[in-house]
Amino acid sequence: MSLAGALGWAIQFVDDPDSQVQLRSTKRQRRGNFARDRISKVAVHNARPLVLAAAARHADLARWAGKTPEQRQAHISGLNALRAVSRLARKTKAA
Repeated sequence: MSLAGALGWAIQFVDDPDSQVQLRSTKRQRRGNFARDRISKVAVHNARPLVLAAAARHADLARWAGKTPEQRQAHISGLNALRAVSRLARKTKAA
């Protein structure tokens, strides 16, 4: 039992059209958010280099942390020597 009924009042609620939320825009917004949890293959293809570059920068910092410039140069020289051997092996196989 409500207070209005106890006092003998009759109350009728009427919706004000100016204060109502536009239902059409909320429906459109809900419908637009439906497929946003899926990522297209093109978006993944475009984002992949950026993500991998960030991971490579992080790994590069971890790899060279605590190394002196001389140690870095020695390591790179060793890698270049291995690359040269591999390159030469590829050229001799193809010929």
